[in-house]
Amino acid sequence: MAVLLTGTCRLPAQVSPAAAHGSGVITVDDSDAPDPVRVGWSASVASSFAHDSASGWSLLETPSLGIRFNRLLSADASLPYYAYVNAVRTGRKGNTRLVGHQGALGDAAIAGHLTLEPEFLSYTATAAFTLPTGDQHLGLGTGRLSYNLNNHLERNLGPFTPDLEVGVGDSSALIRRKTRKSYTSSGLLGFLQAGSSIDLPHKLALDLEAYEQLPLGAQIVYSRTARKKGALLNQASDAEDNGVSVELGAPAVRRLALSASYSHSIRLDDTTVGLSLALLLHAPVGH
Repeated sequence: MAVLLTGTCRLPAQVSPAAAHGSGVITVDDSDAPDPVRVGWSASVASSFAHDSASGWSLLETPSLGIRFNRLLSADASLPYYAYVNAVRTGRKGNTRLVGHQGALGDAAIAGHLTLEPEFLSYTATAAFTLPTGDQHLGLGTGRLSYNLNNHLERNLGPFTPDLEVGVGDSSALIRRKTRKSYTSSGLLGFLQAGSSIDLPHKLALDLEAYEQLPLGAQIVYSRTARKKGALLNQASDAEDNGVSVELGAPAVRRLALSASYSHSIRLDDTTVGLSLALLLHAPVGH
């Protein structure tokens, strides 16, 4: 797997440490799925309330399941369900506008992770795949199977944990999945992300990242944005994207984990802010 993953792509796999406290479960960043620290399986349901400057409000429910086979191998699966999302509707005269939709699926995702921890360094290789369950007309899916191969490296330096991600895939749906985009693209993409997580008082965790998403081939872009009051809203045209993101996570209390996020796309001049509450339904028993 390490040989296969020497290409260039946020399913999502960076580890978010905030959910680990008191629960024995951490989340794999790009998969929105729990990753059990100990051998066994875990499950969660995450509710994410977000506002995108291009497409407005959305409410996303993500049930997910994770399993750890041993200290090296784990896997997870998730199915995004948009309780509410804004999407484009085209009228009889060809004019377009954003309209709220309820009850729409995104692309289901399945991922496998291999974690190695040589001295002073942690490395995670991820192979992720999506199933075409998302609504193409709402920009929530590509209508085809897609993949993402990702390399994540990090090193613990006291309260700081610098990280680097490099990978390749053929859909934006599998890159930085915890950031809700106003589009989904299909085509070969390279991905680079660098930053650091910072341990804060009261077991809070702050994650700061900068990223670049670069098309490596022809792209098909499924956008959820449209014209509004005569002005063209920012929307993806070639799937290139770059920007910064910030996430603040709180320790899990009574199987509840809370996080807040901010992401700004410099390329698209698009900002997304969100609040997520995860209910940990099942955590593994230590072996």
